[in-house]
Amino acid sequence: MSQGGPARSFEDLMVWQKAHRFVLDIYKFTKAFPKDVDIIMLR
Repeated sequence: MSQGGPARSFEDLMVWQKAHRFVLDIYKFTKAFPKDVDIIMLR
């Protein structure tokens, strides 16, 4: 990623990087949930 220059792809955008990190953290957090909770969350 080039700081200060134009974005070459969406992955260069700071907002995308922060959102991606947030999603990965949510996946990591919910991985420890019991499987029956997964089904409830999908309803």
